Amino acid sequence: MKKNYLILLLSVVLALSALLFPACKPQELSESAKPPTVSGSAAVQPEAETESPAQADGRELISSFETYDEVVQMRMLNSFGKMQLTKDHVTDGTTGLKLTVNGKYTSSAHPVLAIPTQTEYVEKTDFSDVDRIYLDVYNDNDSEQTVYFSYLLKKNYATAPSNETPCTIGGKQSATLVFELNRDLMNCFVDLGHVLQIRLSFDCATEYNQPYRIFYIDNLRYSTTEDPIEDIEFREEDEIESCDSADYLMAWSNINNYIYAPSVLSYNSDSRYVKQGKGSFRVTNVPNWGITGDGETYNVGWKITPGVKDMRDYYSYSFWVYNDWHEPLMLRASYHYSTGVNYPAQGSEEIELKAKDWTKKKEKHGA
Repeated sequence: MKKNYLILLLSVVLALSALLFPACKPQELSESAKPPTVSGSAAVQPEAETESPAQADGRELISSFETYDEVVQMRMLNSFGKMQLTKDHVTDGTTGLKLTVNGKYTSSAHPVLAIPTQTEYVEKTDFSDVDRIYLDVYNDNDSEQTVYFSYLLKKNYATAPSNETPCTIGGKQSATLVFELNRDLMNCFVDLGHVLQIRLSFDCATEYNQPYRIFYIDNLRYSTTEDPIEDIEFREEDEIESCDSADYLMAWSNINNYIYAPSVLSYNSDSRYVKQGKGSFRVTNVPNWGITGDGETYNVGWKITPGVKDMRDYYSYSFWVYNDWHEPLMLRASYHYSTGVNYPAQGSEEIELKAKDWTKKKEKHGA
């Protein structure tokens, strides 16, 4: 028997909050399922502690950044800046990596250093048993900085990033950053057994012509656990998306990854843009909107993972949108039914969003 599932497509500059069925309640997670403590738009880990290489015994090495042949296989994304081998601030071995980080101030997509797996240097692709990532960092900047860890994983016939796990380090400080991974929650959205890239990322520049930031990194390692991954329930019975955690971004993907400037989906905890619960999702379109390299215009937006909710017993769905633009904007929301491997659209309607205000949308879809 074929089942009907909902996919919601969004396309505008907006903060999406409390995408719920009627009578939904803010979700609560068990202590074991809760993501890291959230502050601002990033989850902040406890203060990092400096550790010696001897303390890293029992941890497996991903990269010590020792050779040019190893480093040249890594990729820099999103106007990253540059990287180079260095003998400065090395914690083990003879060399480390100096990162000169930029990241466009007009973008909310973090500059990324991507380390491929399935190479002679990183043979591991199954990270389902990895519970912590360790990275030696010297922050050569005067201010506190945040470093993010994430995966790029195989997802069906495409790829998908995991959530970014952040850790902070003070200015002019050296420390081993410890990224604690919420395996149970990550496993709800992505397959940790098929990791394609290991990613380190940083905040974007905040203003035009901002000086580049300098970091020195060494000894990227991981530790494993024998504890099995547990199946958890993190949504309420009548809930599609609460937007209450940055981890939930893993359930969403861009509807058009091949345009010149795709939109960016990020987590927001600013209460001015939260209608209900702890947070909301923010969709940001860059100035040229959905313009591709050949000058064509396409929809820019996001869709939630297929199979998120069986809709047969529901009469309608609703959600709130805050338009932070000074003029009304149009949003197109549509839902798709699952029929085999295809997801044909079942209705699409343009919604006018009030300027600098909330707009509620309630959609009847039938039984």
